[in-house]
Parts: sequence; C-alpha cells; structure tokens
Amino acid sequence: MLVVDEDGHILYYNQAVTQLIGIKPGDGDGRLVTDFLPALEWEKLARLGFRRGGTRVARHEFEVEYPRPRFLRLYAAPLDGEARGRSGLALILHDATEARQKTYEAIESERIQALTLLAASVAHEIGNPLNALHIHLQLMERQIRKLKSQKSPGRGARGQAGPAQR
Repeated sequence: MLVVDEDGHILYYNQAVTQLIGIKPGDGDGRLVTDFLPALEWEKLARLGFRRGGTRVARHEFEVEYPRPRFLRLYAAPLDGEARGRSGLALILHDATEARQKTYEAIESERIQALTLLAASVAHEIGNPLNALHIHLQLMERQIRKLKSQKSPGRGARGQAGPAQR
C-alpha cells in the first residue's frame, strides 16, 4: 500500500511495497510515485476527480521491470471520500503476474484446442474425397483385371486372332 498526496508525492508505504517495486525503506518519502512506477498514468488518475474528492475507485494494470519484471494491478481510492478536500490517494498494489500467466496459459490452451479441432475437421473433409477416389480407383482396377481376364491368351476381345497369331 502507498499513500500519496494530491500531487503524487509519496507520504507512506508499507513493507510489501518495498519488495514489490524496489523502494528502499526511507528512500521513497516525499518522492513522486512515478519515480518508482513510471508506467503509472498519474495524470489519468488525477483527471478522474480524485483532487476534488469523491468515492470512485480506479483500477489500472501495468508492467514494471524493477526489481524484477512483473505485472501489477493498482487500485486507487481517494482518502477524503465524500469530503471536498485535497488529501490524496491510497494506492493498493497487487502482484498480478501469476494470475496473468494463468490467463495466458488458458488462452494458449484454448487456441491449441481450436487448432486441433480445425486440423481434425480439415483432415476429415480432405479424407472423404480421397477415400472416394481410392474406392473408385479400386473399382477401375477390378474392371481392368476383369477385362484382361475375359480376353483369352492370344485372342482378341471378339475371338479374332491377335497380332502374334496372324
């Protein structure tokens, strides 16, 4: 958890934040939150009306590279609630790396299943005409064998002498 004033200066942060975004104890007091979270869209949060009070909670996801690459989910809520004052925001950070990885794996699994189904369907659709061609070729081969067997050796199809007997 981070507490920042209306200009984005850090007023308070807990031990979990030091591990999550790499703030050293005592190093973050009074510094801009964007110094530690450059991907945080501070101006966007400020435009949501937090400087004028209100009860809206904003949710934002972004990636950080330091101290190690991970995805963070941020919930921002005004500290003054309904009151019209300038007290800042409470920023709750949550490491969403594992959840995002599971989501990515689920999407990949669905893609693989869809591709497998598509490949099976295509194979089936190609297989049917190929099987029909194979069956017709077998029938033609049988007819050719039958025609060859009906011809007597040395005689033509109508009983005439073949070229070797003339």
